[in-house]
Amino acid sequence: MSISFQKLKNSKNALDLYEVNNDTLSRKFSTNNKKFSYKSHLLWLEKILKKRSQIIYLVKFKKNIIGFIRVNKKKSHKELSWGLKKKFRGKNYGKKMLKLFVKKYRSKYKAKINNRNFPSIKICIHAGFTLSAQRIKFNYYKN
Repeated sequence: MSISFQKLKNSKNALDLYEVNNDTLSRKFSTNNKKFSYKSHLLWLEKILKKRSQIIYLVKFKKNIIGFIRVNKKKSHKELSWGLKKKFRGKNYGKKMLKLFVKKYRSKYKAKINNRNFPSIKICIHAGFTLSAQRIKFNYYKN
């Protein structure tokens, strides 16, 4: 499978990111589950792009953007979050992209996942993460 990662450097692909982030299922399992406007998304993205502590990678398969992986650098580790475009879900792209990403960009990672988001939990476990803590709404995983 030909999956590649490209650092997001500007807002050129903002619509692709918005499509994934504002999707009903993505919002359902997110920390903030309210839908948002494209205008507010652009403001958020511009702020993220200026931060050195956060990097967004576009995930591509055969030159098509299928999703993203976001890295939030902390002092002792890096937090990962990810999303796939709707038409690529349920086809093992998520498992393959995260496993490849973790292998390619070796580091200590953690992920915060809604405890009802079974697809993301499976993706995380497939990539070699283990459960490190359980809370009321979210589970925490680390590699």
